[in-house]
Amino acid sequence: MQLDMHYYAVYALARAAGMKPKSARILAQASQFVDDALDDKMIYLDSDVAVLPLPTSHKPLDYANKIAAEQWKIWIPFHFLPGNDPDSTTFTERLVCRKNSPLAKKICAFAVEEGSGRQGLHLLGIVSHVFADTFSHHGFIGLNREWNKIINKTLRATNLEKESSVYRYVMAKLDEFRARGIGTLAEILPVGHGSVATFPDRPYLKWEYKPEDGRPLIQRDNPKDYLDGCRELHKLFRRFLARHPEHQSPAGAVGWQKIRGTVAQLLAVQGSKEVRIEAWKKAIAKKELFPTKRSDNQLNYNPKMWSANRIREAFFNGTPLGRFDGSLFVQAAWKYQNHVIHDLMPGMGLFL
Repeated sequence: MQLDMHYYAVYALARAAGMKPKSARILAQASQFVDDALDDKMIYLDSDVAVLPLPTSHKPLDYANKIAAEQWKIWIPFHFLPGNDPDSTTFTERLVCRKNSPLAKKICAFAVEEGSGRQGLHLLGIVSHVFADTFSHHGFIGLNREWNKIINKTLRATNLEKESSVYRYVMAKLDEFRARGIGTLAEILPVGHGSVATFPDRPYLKWEYKPEDGRPLIQRDNPKDYLDGCRELHKLFRRFLARHPEHQSPAGAVGWQKIRGTVAQLLAVQGSKEVRIEAWKKAIAKKELFPTKRSDNQLNYNPKMWSANRIREAFFNGTPLGRFDGSLFVQAAWKYQNHVIHDLMPGMGLFL
């Protein structure tokens, strides 16, 4: 998924679930920042204090994508949560990301249980990102595995007219993605859904491909998968607010059935990321998803808001680390990663 979903859709769904605007902003910022938290250098603040950031993503063709340890620490827990399908016959199959899997449900329960305190919304945002990605990244593994390879000529969009501008746009993006991989190890070390480029990240797209390992043709319906994901996110936010009412808005919640049709229409918008973002912002402004306040119309994501530089600035301006959202995100990211790698995955037999 991209910015339109991880930030704007998450914000809208949280508000519809009954969350306060301020709380929903922190949640949405954390959700999208999972894709933008690239800092990995120690942040030295003075002789007694330092912050060790945890990168939760890498650039698509970053060399670190190829390092097995980094894949286990970043792509597996933050972007391609293993499904651990009980019907799997091999360890590789158990690592395949699955929609709304038992492991995905466990991280949601963790976010609800650990929601009190200053990190609660940041942790929920991280979990929201990972959980949402199971509805778009399913069928792929966050490691270099033959499983991810496809027969290139079989990849195609099935619900776009070849003469349409949207079709040309999608195919141009595919060509651009593949061109950037030339001269690198990207094409021979397939990580995640790199072999199908951004096809899983476009909410409106229906598409198909044939795996290289002999599995039959796989057909994907992003609008349906994304709608299921939005429903489950709305449900998660309702659960969180029931447990942590301090984040509830006095206006209350809007039931899923009341917004389902609008959400489906937004997911069907065919266009660039910017076009899709504008559609969500307009729906919010028109009060099509929840009772809108003035602050809801001032929604603009800033990828630098919680960067290492902002953590330094906040500290030297007198803001305690325990009260600055950037450092709270770092703490929540470490907490989440440790729980998945050291508690959940060993508990499900995926690690020793």
